[in-house]
Amino acid sequence: RVGEDYYMVNSSFAYFPGIPVFHSRDLAHWEQIGNALDREEQLPLSGSEISRGIFAPTIRYHEGTYYIITTNVDHGGNFVITAQDPKGPWSVPHYLGDAAEGIDPSLFFDEDGKCYYVGTRPNPSGVRHNGDWEIWIEELDLHAMCLKGAGTAVWKGALKDCIWPEGPHLYKKDGWYYLMIAEGGTEYAHRETIQRSKNVFGPYTPCPHNPIISHKEYKKSEIQATGHADLVEDANGNWWLVFLGIRRFSHALLHNLGRETFLAPVTWNEDGWPVVGYNGNGTIELVM
Repeated sequence: RVGEDYYMVNSSFAYFPGIPVFHSRDLAHWEQIGNALDREEQLPLSGSEISRGIFAPTIRYHEGTYYIITTNVDHGGNFVITAQDPKGPWSVPHYLGDAAEGIDPSLFFDEDGKCYYVGTRPNPSGVRHNGDWEIWIEELDLHAMCLKGAGTAVWKGALKDCIWPEGPHLYKKDGWYYLMIAEGGTEYAHRETIQRSKNVFGPYTPCPHNPIISHKEYKKSEIQATGHADLVEDANGNWWLVFLGIRRFSHALLHNLGRETFLAPVTWNEDGWPVVGYNGNGTIELVM
């Protein structure tokens, strides 16, 4: 959110132009205003298969500049692009190099002006099983567009033997750093968890009612595979969760529309943890 305007970006994988940029004034009605990657020099895709290319972009705003950070998984890895207007033009990619290992990067601007990179990477000591990854954080030099160090591992998932801790985002609220991530992979075990710390590098303590959204055991819902979420506070002080999910088209767990973006209300309980939806149990209902 910038003032009363909201901006959203989505994965575009191996399609050109890449990263559609959407605008809204009410979080319900959205209009595409451009593509962040609309020039060949920004988006090499040679040899990329249909589900490769651009993964999980995040859009942020800081002191007059818009930032998108994302991954081109086959050409250059993680990079940042900038613009003064979200409609574009967006800059050429600033690749972060081998130091920015992994995927799903996000940016967090702290109150002291420092910028932090948060992402997910394979277990540095060796991947023991499929999805054995970790969430890590490092300060980002915005002028040189490079990481300042090797990064600190901060989280491997809230649930026991979690696979694919990914899609991390950092926030600061009431003196706490909140780290929100997706877990369980992007299929029907997909879920969202959150943890917090007084220090950006941790240690982080998990929310006692994790996962904050999951439909893994809620098979009657039309929406499944919920996760990969981001938080936004609206102009009136209300909080919302924007997240991915799929809509099934029969009683069976079948879908043909791919992943879509959904919106759910968020309240904060007396202990300072987010509660998603109106049921208070991490499930939401479909309203069209």
